[in-house]
Amino acid sequence: FRRVLFRSPINYLHPKDNCYKESGHFLGSPCLIEFKNCLFATMDVFDIGGTNHGHLLSMLYVSKNGGKDWSFVKYFRPAQWGTMFIFNEKLYFVVTDLVNKGIGIFASDDGFNWSDQYRIVDGDYATSPTSIAIKDNKIYLAPREHDTQGNSIAHFLIGDGTKDLLEKDSWIVTNGFMPPFSLGGDQTIHYVEEGNAVEYNGEIYALYRFAYKKALMFKLVGTELQFYKVIDMDCGWCKFVIKKDGDIYYAMGNDTCYPRNLIRLYKSIDLEHWEIVKVIEDIRSIVDIEHNGIQYPYFIIKNDRLYTLLRIALNEADTFHNSNTIGFKIIPLKND
Repeated sequence: FRRVLFRSPINYLHPKDNCYKESGHFLGSPCLIEFKNCLFATMDVFDIGGTNHGHLLSMLYVSKNGGKDWSFVKYFRPAQWGTMFIFNEKLYFVVTDLVNKGIGIFASDDGFNWSDQYRIVDGDYATSPTSIAIKDNKIYLAPREHDTQGNSIAHFLIGDGTKDLLEKDSWIVTNGFMPPFSLGGDQTIHYVEEGNAVEYNGEIYALYRFAYKKALMFKLVGTELQFYKVIDMDCGWCKFVIKKDGDIYYAMGNDTCYPRNLIRLYKSIDLEHWEIVKVIEDIRSIVDIEHNGIQYPYFIIKNDRLYTLLRIALNEADTFHNSNTIGFKIIPLKND
């Protein structure tokens, strides 16, 4: 049972529309934040064929009436897989720069006027629209690194909030962890992806997408990333995002990578043990799973409601993965 309070599309891109052909034909990587009484939503434009094809452009939309209406604000170039956070009354957008190989950052005082991109990390690293932890003037992200064989490596990225966050010297990347095959998961490449940085009991942890019903959990000790454990997590195979409300952590994601036709909300009090709360979106009645999908949710919690973005492939999408719509919906956090 689920009651939708409001639903609307933010952006649509037909798969044969070439208006963003330098970046791609599909919409992805939604991220949402509330800043100065407005809702801001980002998304990127990607193409098939991996990161060597397109992946250059992100865009920003704003709603000034709680999500009922959305309007375009600006483009970010080069910018992919971005995530937003607020610190010291400024809005920041951290992105992957696939052109120059690294992580960049943009900043704004009002959400409408933005700085240029400043490089904060060099190398083949990737961000994602997932959770960011802020504690004691430190900003914590959980990016991944790729090696030349296609393996991925988990890291923490730590920003010093007492310094200028647009300066490279304000950021450090910790040691990395490449999951051994003995942990399970993919047995062809060492795989970890799209980490959430979360504070629990005064400590900083990262939960990464890993395998079917499994996530990898890491702990930050000083400035060192340490492997903590493999945890059971129904949404751990596909991209998920974690938010905290009171003493409860909520996670939202798909239960499988294929098909991607069901998104659920989960809850935990310790980040290690998760249980189902409710269904967020269910399109299992659609038979054509090759061309229809819902995936990569991002949400914030406000007034006991889930303000949610979804990456959607419906209505003549290229494939279930190559989505053509970014949608917004509000539903109650709890069933009523």
